[in-house]
Amino acid sequence: MIQCSQIPFVVQRPCETVITNAEKLLSAEKKKGNYQSGVVIQGCGQFSEQGLRILRKFCSISETKQKVTAEARWLSDLNCPAGELALLKTVLWNQPVTSTVLRFHQKAIDVLSFCDLAEERYIDSFVIDVCIGKFIEESTTQGKDDTIFFPTEFFQWMQASDKAFKLRKLEASISQVARPDNLLQILVPVFMVNHWGLIYVNLGSERLYFDDGLASAVPSTALPCVKEALNLLLELCPHHPFLKTKFWHNTECFKRFGMPSQVPIDRKMIGVGSCGIGVIMAARDFIRDGAATVDNIEWRYSNMHNYRKDLMLQIRLWSRHQK
Repeated sequence: MIQCSQIPFVVQRPCETVITNAEKLLSAEKKKGNYQSGVVIQGCGQFSEQGLRILRKFCSISETKQKVTAEARWLSDLNCPAGELALLKTVLWNQPVTSTVLRFHQKAIDVLSFCDLAEERYIDSFVIDVCIGKFIEESTTQGKDDTIFFPTEFFQWMQASDKAFKLRKLEASISQVARPDNLLQILVPVFMVNHWGLIYVNLGSERLYFDDGLASAVPSTALPCVKEALNLLLELCPHHPFLKTKFWHNTECFKRFGMPSQVPIDRKMIGVGSCGIGVIMAARDFIRDGAATVDNIEWRYSNMHNYRKDLMLQIRLWSRHQK
């Protein structure tokens, strides 16, 4: 049994950092060939590897309790009818976290990702890709079939040296439209280390746009990747009326499309973690209204708590139609 005296004294259950340090000590001893039966955490007792795993589960339970309490407080602050609240609570609290809420092609939003739509939590790429995909699908069923989006792994595709691989990926994306020569606009979510932005390409107006809620600089790799993708799309669609112009060859930078500011306007800090929601909403506007959206976005991050609730209900509606 090894002593863990450097781990600070705790009155009750050790915190997660203490447990992590204890696990590292046991692992380090194993690598040295010293197989210990457990570790002594000062002020708490002796714990085997199995005991440490149990302690970590208690940490997860505590974290879940905090999240559920925060979600309940957030829901209570919403101006939401009882029926809508019941729908949200059913998904948030009454289903296994790995259960699928909504699927789009090969991607899905599970309960864990759905929960991140509450408060000002950062959403993951699955929520962004699935929601944008569903908005395009919805638009197509209404007769507007001119938009594709490249999913969040687009920039990984474009880093590959295999041209045939990139062509296959882009061909799968362009199959989103029934007639590729009708393609008018392209959407690309951009991840920038704990922050999301959006690229919007309008082929008809020959414009490339990028924007985000913090007026961030676009990643240096973004423009070369988009230009290469457009070159490859031209190979796939050689008769496309707008791609034939190769307008992007003369484009040196992205223009801003007028994403609202994400900077909070009061102490409530509404919107500070909602960059991904902003990307989904801007993409939705472009899908519905096209180039008219540029410099004409009406929603604001200061009302993001309601937009998050609306998106959760929209996902729930889509999922019910999917079954």
